[in-house]
Amino acid sequence: MIKLKQGMESQMDTKLLEIGHRLCAQRKKKGLTQDALAEKANVSAQTISHAELGKKAMRADTIIGVCGVLGISADYLLFGNTPPVDFSALNSKISLLSPEQHRCLEDIISSFLTAVTPNEK
Repeated sequence: MIKLKQGMESQMDTKLLEIGHRLCAQRKKKGLTQDALAEKANVSAQTISHAELGKKAMRADTIIGVCGVLGISADYLLFGNTPPVDFSALNSKISLLSPEQHRCLEDIISSFLTAVTPNEK
């Protein structure tokens, strides 16, 4: 058995907890119980529970199965990385706007951002 230094062990625990939180959030977002996710991913409910609690790392085949069921990437589950947004379709539509329509769209976006951005005091 490989002995980890205390600092590395703590980092590993933190990473496992982060993975567990993402796993739990995505499972709940899909409306699945631990048992249902386990059945669909062909693993035990205990495997899902331990992963969500950050008690145990999942094997590669388990990660692949769980990600497949949840419709997420392993990159997201393991590291929290989300794929970059492709703005090409939006850009092509905006390029068709007249100057007046472009100004209106800018006003709409500004109003939206004002509405959803918390006020800093």
